[in-house]
Amino acid sequence: MLDRRATFWVLYLPPLLWLGAFFVVPLLLMAAFSFRADMRGEVLQWWTPTLKQYAGLFAAGSYWRLLGISAFMALIVALISTALAYPIAYFLAFRAGRRAGFYLVLLLVPFWTSYLLRVMAWKFMLGSNGVINSFLMYTGLIHEPLTALLYNRNAVVLTSSMSGYPSSRCRSSPRCNGLTSPSSRPPPTWARRRSGGSGA
Repeated sequence: MLDRRATFWVLYLPPLLWLGAFFVVPLLLMAAFSFRADMRGEVLQWWTPTLKQYAGLFAAGSYWRLLGISAFMALIVALISTALAYPIAYFLAFRAGRRAGFYLVLLLVPFWTSYLLRVMAWKFMLGSNGVINSFLMYTGLIHEPLTALLYNRNAVVLTSSMSGYPSSRCRSSPRCNGLTSPSSRPPPTWARRRSGGSGA
């Protein structure tokens, strides 16, 4: 029978090897290939390291503009996801009671599907023949589909926020669980001293 140390390594090594083979090694290969002058020839052939690719990166202003846009959109997505997650986390921590676990499972249901499927679902929602445009045209509010709902930055922010919202809620829940409601907090030290002195 395996002892605790052997059991630890049996359980620890398979995911460690999987992570190294399919995450760490590809990252290292990408970093190594960035020092190639080009991608001609065989992948594993020896090449002379050069900073040509990095020189082109710093010389082109379009790359920095795109990087700034991506960083700004990521910031907006993070703020929206956090703003939506904290009220739900507070509700689960203080108001849900015994049903908190059930509500948590409902919030984790989107994790059961692929991220790509969630993005495609929003494409069907926001598309020209999607649910939103079909409903607005059915009610007579619009006479032709709205093209501003898809293939723009607003659609990217909306889709990313809603797709990343469950993970933000999970990260917010431990913080709210670490808080205590005002009614359950112990009185401050000066109040305890005063009450103890008055009762003496």
